[in-house]
Amino acid sequence: MGDAYALKFLDASFDVLINNFMFDLLPEADFGLVLAEFRRVLRPNGRLVLVNMAKGDSLQHKLWDAIYRIHPSLMGGCRGVALSASVAQAGFTKLQRDLVSQCGFPSEIIRANRPVATA
Repeated sequence: MGDAYALKFLDASFDVLINNFMFDLLPEADFGLVLAEFRRVLRPNGRLVLVNMAKGDSLQHKLWDAIYRIHPSLMGGCRGVALSASVAQAGFTKLQRDLVSQCGFPSEIIRANRPVATA
């Protein structure tokens, strides 16, 4: 556990960083700050794996969005987010995104890498 805004690890400490269902709780304005911190602690070519509640187009996905808008606490404060653009803007490469749904609950799995520095 720790503060995603200020991880208490040295730069380039990890080969893999996995984060599950946190971004759907954060203000969108903070996505870049947290992703920059994730990038900092990953080694060059280190892998980032994110899982979060996703925005979807199906009727079931729209139902989850409506519940959040009406009463966020019924969703545990979680709402669907679109994270791929923020991951790319944070400088990650080799981005892959999969949308999965279990019982109509939409989630996305994003995989990306910290780029290798070139001279």
